[in-house]
Amino acid sequence: MIGADVRKRPSQLGATGWSVWACWLGLTSAAASLGGCGADKQVVVEAPAPAATRLQRQLRRLDIEATTRSVSGGDTLALDVPTRQAPYASRLVDALFSEQDLERGACATSSVLAAFGGGASTAECSHMQRRAEIEAALERFESVVSARLDVAAPLRLGDRVSSAALLLQTLPDGVPDNIESRARAYVAAALNGLDERAVVVEVQPLPAGENAGPSLEKVGPFVVAGGSAGALRVTLIGSQVLHIAAVVALLLVLFRRRKRSEGLSQDASAG
Repeated sequence: MIGADVRKRPSQLGATGWSVWACWLGLTSAAASLGGCGADKQVVVEAPAPAATRLQRQLRRLDIEATTRSVSGGDTLALDVPTRQAPYASRLVDALFSEQDLERGACATSSVLAAFGGGASTAECSHMQRRAEIEAALERFESVVSARLDVAAPLRLGDRVSSAALLLQTLPDGVPDNIESRARAYVAAALNGLDERAVVVEVQPLPAGENAGPSLEKVGPFVVAGGSAGALRVTLIGSQVLHIAAVVALLLVLFRRRKRSEGLSQDASAG
């Protein structure tokens, strides 16, 4: 009948309708059960892109699952970490982040700002770039997470400096005994043959956190080690698919029995 209400309750659905409804219910259940697969994220800092990228690399060395995303048109990055790791990550950012990172961010955009009469000077940026190169090399040393170098004069190729101070922030444990001597020798050589005795090195282990061990991840109602989360997701999804297939198969069997019963009833009525 045209204009009639064609909506049906589940009890009024045919076999095809039941199958579609069962599939929708199963997929909805799968989505609900896996809705907690991705850990909630929390912003711990917004910084110029070079600084945020460096912080991301440093935090990952400490088993923090840090990611970056663009804000403010791409000049600034937000550093996100799982909510469960946010307290520890915030402590590390407080220890690792400094005004030097903001200054380097200004240098990264100075080529654009120069056209408008702004930005850091060429000499300042040259100094920061040279210092950043030395620090980046030191951060490749075993157990070193962050290196901060301070010198008594601008660092330009060919310049000689009288002294330097180096702060090495390391993993909470397992720092090699010879790290100070190796770092001192490297800095002295990088600074045009500076006397090693003029290089002061301080080693500062970073604070340990509650997540210093294997990271955990929530998958639906389960909490498992991060390395097992993927396998558990596959298992849960496979289980949902099997349940859906079983429901559809059962409905098809019931539908066929119903059709057969209706056919027998019609034959009996005709006879």
